[in-house]
Amino acid sequence: MLVPTHPESTGDPRTLRWVIPDGQLRVMGRVTRAPALFQELLDTGVLEEAVASPSAVETTLGAGRSWREEGQRVRAALMDALALPQRWQVDNGGGELLDDDAVLALAARDVAEVRLGKLLSSHGGRFDVVGVHEGVVDVRLAGECAECTAAVITMKARFQHLVAARCPWSREVRRVG
Repeated sequence: MLVPTHPESTGDPRTLRWVIPDGQLRVMGRVTRAPALFQELLDTGVLEEAVASPSAVETTLGAGRSWREEGQRVRAALMDALALPQRWQVDNGGGELLDDDAVLALAARDVAEVRLGKLLSSHGGRFDVVGVHEGVVDVRLAGECAECTAAVITMKARFQHLVAARCPWSREVRRVG
């Protein structure tokens, strides 16, 4: 199974964030075990660290390594490992797998804070994701958005569309007090 992914730069030139479809991984934390090829990169120091989330895997190269030399190898091992999501283990204190609502909450917060955050804050407002249950995202419109009719339209037309594109199992976005 080929999992679509693409790298994004971070503030650290040794670290790349590999964006994956939301929910591909149901874990969140520092990777302690992964499928063979990816685990080998961790064991041999090619990767100093990997941190998984439902929407990305952040990989940090070991000392003295470069993305020019190791990039293709890391990508191939990651693609191989993503095909076996049940074999990933992380150090997150609890070790529990994330359910659909937990993944949806993370994606909705990312859309509210990152994708729409600048637009909303430029108007003096924001969307706060206050809860997710059974595929329904509850959002509080805050600041200037609280009384703005355009914000309600943005919430239904734009926010709900972006969340559904990332998490097709989402059912609705609902405004709450």
